[in-house]
Amino acid sequence: PSSMVPAFDAKGGVRTIFKLLSSESQLIRLQALKLLGFFLSRSTHKRKYDVMSPHNLYTLLATRLGGAGAGDALSLPVYNALYELLTEHVGQQILYTSHPEPQPHFRLENPMILKVVATLIRQSKQTEQLLEVKKLFLSDMTLLCSNNRENRRTVLQMSVWQEWLIAMAYIHPKNAEEQKISDMVYSLFRMLLHHAIKHEYGGWRVWVDTLAIVHSKVSYEEFKLQFAQMYEHYEQRRADNITDPAERQQRPISTISGW
Repeated sequence: PSSMVPAFDAKGGVRTIFKLLSSESQLIRLQALKLLGFFLSRSTHKRKYDVMSPHNLYTLLATRLGGAGAGDALSLPVYNALYELLTEHVGQQILYTSHPEPQPHFRLENPMILKVVATLIRQSKQTEQLLEVKKLFLSDMTLLCSNNRENRRTVLQMSVWQEWLIAMAYIHPKNAEEQKISDMVYSLFRMLLHHAIKHEYGGWRVWVDTLAIVHSKVSYEEFKLQFAQMYEHYEQRRADNITDPAERQQRPISTISGW
């Protein structure tokens, strides 16, 4: 590794990895993620920063994996590979079932992968398989944060982490699965906010930011719900396609005007 990592970097190996991530073959994409994981796990912090940060490669990673060639949903094997990137515990074998639970000493070595996974979950088509991946992701986050104080601190230091975390909750859950996922999200919020107020200097600012972001999310969901009800009311009483004058007079609404 001491000689291969600098050579891999100098020869544009990371650029090749991102080209491979555009492949239509899931196996090639998974192997490319493994290769990226091996490279990052054997790189110094400075090299990782110099390679990944200036060109927003984590954002590009989410874009490539969420592209047309990657399918409609974040599959379990892809999530397993991203989890290995997150913790830098990379194995050669591709896992098609849930990976083992994270150990207490596991660290969030590449925390931006959290946002990558959250972005892919948000952009993917909602299926039963995706819900399972979502629950596994939240479970991993819970274990990683509850077992390690530094992991909680790492998440709290991320920029607007509240946005992608609250986006995974269902403000108005429609079934037990959605309620369970929402409870997992709220549990993570409790854990992180408790740590912020108890252990971090100026942790109250995290509470202020969180309240603002959550309020924005809830307000938007309430607006969508109200607008849907308003449109349904309009559809029931619209009169612009009725030709009978008598019936039209009984149903005078032909535009959406609110309540």
